[in-house]
Amino acid sequence: MSNGGYGHSSRPSLHNDRLYAEQSERLMESQNDEMTARLSEKVNILKQLSIDIGVEVKEQNRMLNDMEVDFESTQGLMKKTLTNLTHLINSGGSKHMCYLVAFIFAIFMLVYWLVK
Repeated sequence: MSNGGYGHSSRPSLHNDRLYAEQSERLMESQNDEMTARLSEKVNILKQLSIDIGVEVKEQNRMLNDMEVDFESTQGLMKKTLTNLTHLINSGGSKHMCYLVAFIFAIFMLVYWLVK
């Protein structure tokens, strides 16, 4: 009789084990879902950051190209100025020296304006 009673009492234990296993499984599934949601949020944040970085890089490249064009035009202006200055120096005369000083002053002001 004790066998029958013993065997009978193991059934609720088996049922409890199943319930515990199901609860554990649901809890783990819930935790996995939470972690998946957080990971998805972080991936979306990284995606947006990557997009923003790409936009910023394109904008910086455009600005660099614009600066390159500006420097090329300034270089052309400086070459022309130096040619005129050389011609002025070679022609001589005190009147030309006054023009030279005024011209140099104008160039410094132009460079100051461009740098500022």
